Amino acid sequence: LERYRILEATSNAVTFEYDIPDDIMTFLYSGGKADSANRSISNYAEVSKRTKIVYPDDAAKFYAALKKASRKPVSCMTLDYRSTIIDQNSYRWVRTCYSSVADASGKVIKVLGRTQDIDDEKREQQRMIQLVELDSTTGLLNKLATTNHIQRLISEKTNAKSFFAMLDIDDFKAFNDTYGHSFGDEVLRTVGKLLSRKFPNAVVGRFGGDEFIVFARGTSESAVVDDFEDFLEVSGKAEIGGKRYTIKCSVGIAWSES
Repeated sequence: LERYRILEATSNAVTFEYDIPDDIMTFLYSGGKADSANRSISNYAEVSKRTKIVYPDDAAKFYAALKKASRKPVSCMTLDYRSTIIDQNSYRWVRTCYSSVADASGKVIKVLGRTQDIDDEKREQQRMIQLVELDSTTGLLNKLATTNHIQRLISEKTNAKSFFAMLDIDDFKAFNDTYGHSFGDEVLRTVGKLLSRKFPNAVVGRFGGDEFIVFARGTSESAVVDDFEDFLEVSGKAEIGGKRYTIKCSVGIAWSES
């Protein structure tokens, strides 16, 4: 266990050793807890996936990193992901620092590392990102964040067809003048929610005023048109505060082959 004591540097961390030939993962929890000081999992590759030790959305990058470290020597690598390693009852953000250990022939036989709880740090980062990127009224991406997300996607090389749609609310001023600006904000929030539900995999943002942007890839023209027609039908009988209102919108759509 000396290698664990060398690796362990903080109180809220887990050191581990992955025995590749035997497929056994051994965890040593800090703090000397009698019930979890030493925990081994046989058939780790299968058991970890079945029990979802790693949060499903992070599983691909976690197992890719483990596979790479198991095949060729790596040193002082880091990976952030969500896992139940620290708290077996809930997913928390963790940062794993790990290295491979090879035998005399150069074959990797173990992966050693330490997993540190960074949940508070990550949540604070996410909170700060939200303050910078999100529109305070609708909770959608704001103009700058929408532009940055779209530019990043455009810069990625792909053959998938893209679409860019701009939408504005018809006679939005009438809502403000008739019902007040607070109600107008509710109209904006309603439109934003409906767009997010209809286009869950797209970049959806508020561009300013009553203008919204939707950008996505890998969707056919007919599917996009159908989705917007569905959206317009639903928004035309939107419910706000228990009452139905007609929210009419105008939509312009442009397509790109790449």
